[in-house]
Amino acid sequence: MKRKKITAIILTLAMVMGLAACGGSSNSSSPSSNSGSAASGQDANSGEKTYKIALSNSYLENGWRQEMIASCELMAATDPYYENVQLDVYNTDNTVEAQVASLESLMEMGYDAFLIDACSDSGLNNVIDQAVAKGIVCITFDSNATTDSCYTISLDYDAAFGLVGAVICEAIGGKGDIAMDQGIWSTSNGQAMHDGALKGIQHFPDVKVVAEYEGEWNDGLNQDKVSTILATQHLDAVIGESHAASIIKAFKTAGLEPVPTSGDVYNMNMCELYYNDLVGGCVATYTGLSIIAMDTAIDILNGKVPDSKQIVIVPDANIVNADKIGVDKVEKWAKELGATYVLVKEGENFSKDWPEQFMWPCLPASYPRQLSAQAVIDYMASVF
Repeated sequence: MKRKKITAIILTLAMVMGLAACGGSSNSSSPSSNSGSAASGQDANSGEKTYKIALSNSYLENGWRQEMIASCELMAATDPYYENVQLDVYNTDNTVEAQVASLESLMEMGYDAFLIDACSDSGLNNVIDQAVAKGIVCITFDSNATTDSCYTISLDYDAAFGLVGAVICEAIGGKGDIAMDQGIWSTSNGQAMHDGALKGIQHFPDVKVVAEYEGEWNDGLNQDKVSTILATQHLDAVIGESHAASIIKAFKTAGLEPVPTSGDVYNMNMCELYYNDLVGGCVATYTGLSIIAMDTAIDILNGKVPDSKQIVIVPDANIVNADKIGVDKVEKWAKELGATYVLVKEGENFSKDWPEQFMWPCLPASYPRQLSAQAVIDYMASVF
């Protein structure tokens, strides 16, 4: 299935776009060349040629992928910087065969760059090598390929989860029993989030990890696993990797007061933490990685080649109810652990009026171009 970019997006969408004014301290890393091009206010391509860019996506059946596509389409359609960029999105079945066949076809269609959310770390290597040999810039993101011929964009969760771990330990007075989510332990991301959190926890010798579980980044499974632990174990906090709202629900279902916890930047997570008056942290997985990939491709096409083919983004830790422990403590641990953070605000970083599964922010707070949350929500409602 192919989704072509709508070149004349309804003008009201452009009007509701705005810079996302995220509070707190932030200095997330991103491709350095992007800052200069954004600041100039010039088009992505000042020449007459239009850059043709294809986004190849291997899976569309979850909210992250849908928001990833919507964010990239919306940015390309409404920001004047992309006036001379044609973005086309191609969705395939989640198989190596399907995505390879699609990319082979796209190689004959005159594209200047491929942005690829790969269905396999190695299964696309040959077709990517072929595309690069034809002069097509190839960038993988989110789920990366392993061939050396392409550029990769990935997230380093270490510092952000370290800060979340330290903040939650501060919230329980520096002592107590906690449980830790391992996500999907067989994946590098699951281990990186877990091990990053431990780097913050290790500064609190009176905090004991008494239980660990694989929540598999699934809301129902997180609730079930935490409920099982609560049947036999007192917990003062839970370090979650994805669904803080489900962890909170597990405590309430057990007739217990919820405790400080953490997760991904789902709107429901931040709402549940905030309205239950809990200290917590939500680490961004940035649906706007597609935008960063697009900007990187444009820079390369313009002759601004990154210093490394492995581009690493350090996500912000979005801290909820930081005032309950003191912002000075958040700042202290951010410096100690090399993390960046955002102090979330109602109506700016989360809202009862937004969809529960909406993930915000989509880009690091320091990124030179931004979308507004409402613009992305409205656009997603119009295309999905």
